[in-house]
Amino acid sequence: MSDEFVGEIRLFPYFRGAPLNWAVCNGQTLNISDNTQLFSLIGTTYGGNGTTNFALPNLNGRLPVGKGQLTGGSNYTLGQSGGIDAISLTPAQGVAHDHAFRVSSTVATQPGPASTVLFSALADPTKRFAVPTTTNPTYSALAESALTDEGGSAAHNNVMPSICILYCICLNGVYPQQN
Repeated sequence: MSDEFVGEIRLFPYFRGAPLNWAVCNGQTLNISDNTQLFSLIGTTYGGNGTTNFALPNLNGRLPVGKGQLTGGSNYTLGQSGGIDAISLTPAQGVAHDHAFRVSSTVATQPGPASTVLFSALADPTKRFAVPTTTNPTYSALAESALTDEGGSAAHNNVMPSICILYCICLNGVYPQQN
């Protein structure tokens, strides 16, 4: 490996643990007295009491995002976490739509649908469609009892496609010079 900076985070494609002088970014707390250089860089940004210990970033199951302001959106600060693994959608979050369709008041005369026939009043259970008597049939909404809710209240997975890899932070290395 080339010279690594204290506090640098790298990805490792194996799961035998962190390499020498590195620690897994899993939110663990470290003693300040054993890691003074790293503590001087990240402090309690990711947790800890700041007196005897501090925490490493927890990147288990998390997607890192860059610090700063999104165009027209949120402002992300170091150590801030957000997002949720699963979400329950409400009807208000669905696309606005209705269930109106064209119908005829003429008694049904046809056994099946076609481009020239419409739903109609039932006189014969084998015939459900009628040839319209006007060129502009009216739109009608289905009765509330004719529609049922679909889905349910269970949360659905809200995680984008991903691949698991090991994030580690450098404990000992070159101390980064800051501007």
